[in-house]
Amino acid sequence: RFGEPVDQGGVLAVRLPGRVVPAGEAATVEARVLPARTDQAFTLVLDDRPVAEAVAAGPAGVEQVLGFAVSMPAAGLHQGSVRKESDAFPADDARPFALAVPAGIPVLVVHGPDRAVDGALGRGGWRVLAEALAPGGGDGLFRVSAVPSDEVTTGAVTAAALVALVDPQPLGREAMAALGGVLAAGGAVLAIAGDPATQAYLESALLPLVGVPSRAVYTSG
Repeated sequence: RFGEPVDQGGVLAVRLPGRVVPAGEAATVEARVLPARTDQAFTLVLDDRPVAEAVAAGPAGVEQVLGFAVSMPAAGLHQGSVRKESDAFPADDARPFALAVPAGIPVLVVHGPDRAVDGALGRGGWRVLAEALAPGGGDGLFRVSAVPSDEVTTGAVTAAALVALVDPQPLGREAMAALGGVLAAGGAVLAIAGDPATQAYLESALLPLVGVPSRAVYTSG
């Protein structure tokens, strides 16, 4: 060994976004790095293509956290890494990771028929739920469709990953069987009941569907 040891730096860890980010949305990937010199550049690579770069502006030999701003790629599983230029010890020159980008989640909102008293929010406020999941009706993480409970079809139910029941009228036997199929396939059912008239239906059908042997009790105050 000749001369004094020199820390060549490396990529110590990569942290992906802490939430599910759909395709096309902006996100930040963080990397904990040990730069070998001031102003050392690090590169974020996705699917063998450089997509972002960040510079370690601090002193050499001191750990830093760098942020890489990226636009999420198409839905699927993507191979990625954070890299620096190679040196004599290449083992720490790149830190690989896998980035999962989900496809849009189909959501079916099944609501009771709107009445004049419901106003613009709809029966049970179902339009508030639809807007919260898909602001402006756009396609983001959730793809939302809504239908009155007296018009719902088994095909619409089975195509959904989440079925939200908002003050619904009683569904037919086939629709209830389709709901059971959604649950069996790993989907979810959300029941929102603000109308006391739905109490009997909750107790006799919806709560047993999700395995809850309970009573629906309405309170005020």
